Amino acid sequence: MCCRSIRVQIRVDTILVRDVPDGQQRIPGYFSTPIYDVDDSQHLDLQQVAAHLSKQLDDFIRHGSGFVLDRITKFTICISQYRPLHSSSYIATP
Repeated sequence: MCCRSIRVQIRVDTILVRDVPDGQQRIPGYFSTPIYDVDDSQHLDLQQVAAHLSKQLDDFIRHGSGFVLDRITKFTICISQYRPLHSSSYIATP
């Protein structure tokens, strides 16, 4: 059976760094997009994906953390088949 739709989610693992009196402090950062449903009529908008990830990073930095992005350590694209609900057969009920 062919699957006409997919679900896509992007996950990014990062290293964030900030200057502290003893040198630099490094922490891991994890960001992800919502799950996008993609099919013939609804394409994946990569600009929207980039904007969403960028906003998450900006929100983290804006809350006074003082961290900046050092590097991306892992970029994962999760793709799964998706079959929206639709009628495939008729069963008479009493």
